[in-house]
Amino acid sequence: MLKFFKPSHNCRGTMKMGHSRLLLFFSVGLIYLVIPTAAQNCYDTGNYTSNSTYRANLNTLLASMINNTKINYGFYNFSFGEAPDKVYAIALCRGDTSPSDCRSCIEGASSDLLKACPNQKEAIIWPDKCSLRYSNRSIFNAMEASPLLGFYNTGDVPDVEAFNNVLFPLLNSVRNRTASGNSTYKFAVKSASAPNYQTLYALLECTPDLSKLECNSCLEQVQSYIPQCCKGKQGGKFVTPSCDIRFEVYSFYDPSVEPPPSPPPPSPSPPPLVPSAASPPPESPTTTPGKESNSSRTTIVVVVTTISAAVLIISICICIYLRKRNPRKKVETEIMKCIHIGLLCVQENVDKRPTMASIVLMLNSESMSLSAPSQPAFLMDSSTRSNMLLVEHDSREMGSTQSKSNSVQASVNDVSISELYPR
Repeated sequence: MLKFFKPSHNCRGTMKMGHSRLLLFFSVGLIYLVIPTAAQNCYDTGNYTSNSTYRANLNTLLASMINNTKINYGFYNFSFGEAPDKVYAIALCRGDTSPSDCRSCIEGASSDLLKACPNQKEAIIWPDKCSLRYSNRSIFNAMEASPLLGFYNTGDVPDVEAFNNVLFPLLNSVRNRTASGNSTYKFAVKSASAPNYQTLYALLECTPDLSKLECNSCLEQVQSYIPQCCKGKQGGKFVTPSCDIRFEVYSFYDPSVEPPPSPPPPSPSPPPLVPSAASPPPESPTTTPGKESNSSRTTIVVVVTTISAAVLIISICICIYLRKRNPRKKVETEIMKCIHIGLLCVQENVDKRPTMASIVLMLNSESMSLSAPSQPAFLMDSSTRSNMLLVEHDSREMGSTQSKSNSVQASVNDVSISELYPR
């Protein structure tokens, strides 16, 4: 049975309860659950007569809200008329209500509220899926957590502590999401597994004209009454002019508005493979502070200067000679032949350099004549120092002009690159 709870604080105005209906639910056995169709509050802040301008403005305002089809997000904040007969009204539909059902709920709430509070200038009503409020003062963008109406489910939970350990973290999570809504929608729902194989469902809502801080504050105030009202109970519902909370152990809202479940946490990564004793661990580059790594799995491109290339080729020639030593051949002749081939490989004109195939042919042929090598790409004359001394001596006798004519010019090292691949 869902019973009415009145908090132990002074509420503004007098409280009048609407009609009730009996609904049958199956839990462990058959129980009767009394659910009010609507609860309302008629304020004693002022009255009007049935033929007054205020009543005419109120009728016009309520009709415009009911017939407005442009608003599809369920929040109406309208005003109509001129002071002192100006009317302000707010209507809010539950976030899982369709636009057509929302307008129908507001229409029914308007009729019921005018009957329940026929002469009061300020009144509020809370049907199940909407709320309607009007006043002769501005009620926009203002948080009001009073009056507060509470209801609780008469069903008890077997383990209160375990139930609360699920309930309050759930409400805190939904409260944060509700307060983070935008200026047209501050509504959130969520469910969580509860003890004894139950599922706990929670719904929280604020009027969207509140700020995030105001919405959170309103819901916190309402939530603080839960231990006083619903300790050990399976459900509860609290309504105020600016926010409301409801929780049950059965689904009471459209499940399509519930956020998707959180993705499962990533599975732990498998432990690293430990190499067996028979196979040595693979080499991996390591770096020690202050030292350069000397082991790396990278592709190395070898680029050498022409002088290095000549030395390399000469070394290869000597190795080939040593491996294919022939007593009948003179060592000096073969060495000179290798040097000759090396000089051909470092000629300044790249087109004149022999190919790898030509080099092999030269090494294997005894009768092949070798062309005279031209000047290499980099040349340092061996007589440079003696000529420089001569220039210095001549400059004392013949002047700087003649000394310049006797200087020896050496070629500039432009670092011609030889790449080790067949041309």
